[in-house]
Amino acid sequence: MGASQMYRALTPDAKATIRAYGLTIAEYVRSQGYSDGEWRGDACGCFDDRCKDGFHHELDDECQCLPAILDELRKAEAQS
Repeated sequence: MGASQMYRALTPDAKATIRAYGLTIAEYVRSQGYSDGEWRGDACGCFDDRCKDGFHHELDDECQCLPAILDELRKAEAQS
């Protein structure tokens, strides 16, 4: 399975946000515990696959999880 297949579940906005934080999509996916590189979280970039279904936000609302996750990754990198 190619990278485009593995990451197709992520929205273009999620991919752009991840890249804007200086990570590749593969780096982000693996940082969330998917060591095989296949994304199984929600399309918005949250590791919780129920995020956009009302658990964290509604489908048409912007997800605030991804920026928070990426901020935490930056903090962890800075401390290491």
